[in-house]
Amino acid sequence: MGIHSIKETKDAMEFLLALHNGVQVSMEDGKINFFDLPNLVKPMLKLSAAMEGMKSIPAELSELDADEVAEIKEMFKSQFDLADDVLEAKIEEGLGALLMLGKFLGEVVK
Repeated sequence: MGIHSIKETKDAMEFLLALHNGVQVSMEDGKINFFDLPNLVKPMLKLSAAMEGMKSIPAELSELDADEVAEIKEMFKSQFDLADDVLEAKIEEGLGALLMLGKFLGEVVK
């Protein structure tokens, strides 16, 4: 672990997962309307924390170690759900690749 934690990365991930889950629940009837507002409140409550530390995310990603990658992947896996389990598994695998790409780009751009 470097000098940066992964707090801001996790805050952003929490927002994105909450937004995904809220939209997914809202779309169960094929449309989003006023009655779906409660499903979208939770993500909006997480937006401030996600935006606040966004500038720190590249530095956090550039210093990721294996334990932090595993922690982020586990957090994502525990909160992300799709009806298509095969697609869900591929997206979860892709997250690991994206995290490593973020680490690589953070090291190159320094």
